[in-house]
Amino acid sequence: MPPACGTGHGDRCGSRLHFRRILHPDARDCSVDSPRAEPHGARECCLDPRMDHLRPGMRLDRYELVAPLAAGGQGSVWRVRDPLDPAAPRAVKLVDLVQANPDGIERVRREAHQLAQLQHPSIVPCHGLFEDVNESVLGLVVTYVDGMPVGGLLSDPRFDARRRRLLLKHLAEALAFIHARKIVHRDLKLDNVLVDDRFLAELEVA
Repeated sequence: MPPACGTGHGDRCGSRLHFRRILHPDARDCSVDSPRAEPHGARECCLDPRMDHLRPGMRLDRYELVAPLAAGGQGSVWRVRDPLDPAAPRAVKLVDLVQANPDGIERVRREAHQLAQLQHPSIVPCHGLFEDVNESVLGLVVTYVDGMPVGGLLSDPRFDARRRRLLLKHLAEALAFIHARKIVHRDLKLDNVLVDDRFLAELEVA
């Protein structure tokens, strides 16, 4: 589901939590970042040197690369455009199939299948998994989150006690949802929980 108000658990305050790392219990060390924007616009980031041949406008599988969002130990995260649904906010985590070890690649595949089964308004949904043999990359397609990590809100005066309580309620509901399905979030911290910008823009909080 897209990171927007008006559906499910997000109705009451316009907030949305987005986990950046959700793992199956058997996945020992998998990390798939949830694409996000910096507050007030995406920040240009450094590209993973192993994938520095990637450029905006390139097409991987059916997706057009728009802008890099992040780089990590497993690859790069890009905002992308899906020609089959151009208005949909999409991003893709790209894993270098040449450099990545087989166990890491398999963990990403497992995580994609797990995320695809988790239909919850506070969890970033997975929309697909592809392998581009020409560029030797594996792509995990998820919803692009235009928001900020909770850690960046702590000094914001708008992040008052009511919003903090409501955020904790949403977080507890999301954790209960995945735990009931025997899935463990293995890196839960403030920077791995995102809220979209309308969370602070709402004038009234239920």
